Amino acid sequence: VARITNDIGAIQNGFSLALNTLLRDVVMVIGLLATMIYLDPVLSLIVLCIYPFTVLPIVGISRRLRRVAKATQNEIGDMTATLTEKLSGARLIKTFRLEKYATDSLGDKFNEIFRLRMKSVRARARLGPMLEAFAGLAIAGVIGLATWRISSGIATPGEFMAFITAVSLEANVLRSVGPVTISM
Repeated sequence: VARITNDIGAIQNGFSLALNTLLRDVVMVIGLLATMIYLDPVLSLIVLCIYPFTVLPIVGISRRLRRVAKATQNEIGDMTATLTEKLSGARLIKTFRLEKYATDSLGDKFNEIFRLRMKSVRARARLGPMLEAFAGLAIAGVIGLATWRISSGIATPGEFMAFITAVSLEANVLRSVGPVTISM
């Protein structure tokens, strides 16, 4: 029962996020990518070489979170069954003085669910700093090459600023896509 009710809510939230955020962000990523390539194909190539590395942590964390979510759902189902059993057998538990056993078994179930939820929170918390580090590397590489290109006369500072703006917007959009893919 718990699994059905929780899964329905998770599916509803996942589809809502996917339809609203993912579609909008994918269109925005494609548009910004086209803009970056139009502005400076060489710098775009550097960014495109670094961005795929951001997908690896997202995929790894997504897999881990799916396993944890499945284990959490199983534990919630077990906890619901144990709770129902304890509540329906309250007289029997009192008769045989099994209150300590009943509260300990329920406490163990609650602790396991808490442990699994905290595991999920820790995995989600790792994603933001990883994405920030990769975005910082991409921007540092772009700034280094752009400095050389501007000093050589190949590009202008205005073109560079337009490109950096597109890269920054792209990084923000990709940062918002990460949590959406994790929640699906």
